[in-house]
Amino acid sequence: MVVATLRLPRRGAENELDRLYRRHADEVLRYAQLVLRSQPDAEDVVQTTFVRAFRALERGEQVQKPRNWLIKIAHNECRRFLAARKF
Repeated sequence: MVVATLRLPRRGAENELDRLYRRHADEVLRYAQLVLRSQPDAEDVVQTTFVRAFRALERGEQVQKPRNWLIKIAHNECRRFLAARKF
């Protein structure tokens, strides 16, 4: 029998993510578009980037430079996307 547990988000993680998204989503999208050269693919990467950022914030990760942190996550997501595209 598999038992699912509900994990509540760390207090403030949702608010922090919302603030980061409003401030940096356009920049993350531009970066992903430059790398992937595709608007739909870049939008997918942005979505995945912010999901990963939310999970990190839930775990309590402290971010010193949010813009750099998000671009790094997006960079890694672009690499994953391009690697998966090769197959």
